[in-house]
Amino acid sequence: MENLINLVLFSIDNQLFAVSLSNVLKVMAVVEITPLPESPNFIRGVINMGGRIIPVADIRLRVGINEKDIQLSDQIIIATTPNRLIGLLVDSTEGIKSFSEPEIIPFDEVMPTLKHINGIAKIKDDIIYITNLDVFLSLDEEVSLDNALK
Repeated sequence: MENLINLVLFSIDNQLFAVSLSNVLKVMAVVEITPLPESPNFIRGVINMGGRIIPVADIRLRVGINEKDIQLSDQIIIATTPNRLIGLLVDSTEGIKSFSEPEIIPFDEVMPTLKHINGIAKIKDDIIYITNLDVFLSLDEEVSLDNALK
């Protein structure tokens, strides 16, 4: 039996991205995001989820797409990285899709410069950029975020 990789698909500016379903706790409608001074530039702020303070990253800024004002239709994907929970601000989620390992092209074979993308997959004519949450935050960004959260 071949290994299937389950991905949560989301869109930003009509481009498809994905994160591993195993990293996703929940998807929620956008809520008020409180600014977090002195955090990395792609962190829009924090939200309170059941008493837990969770930083929210703007995926647009992480992948070099222009920032936009937050819309009521936006969503936040609550996901796990090796050291913390993080919210990923996205335009919309597009559901879950399963891929076999051979369907995913390792990203370092295509564009080794984007460290937080670890593969691409295709659906029809669309390319899906698979976000690697294991390296989403660099060590410096983790420290900066920890300091801002204190």
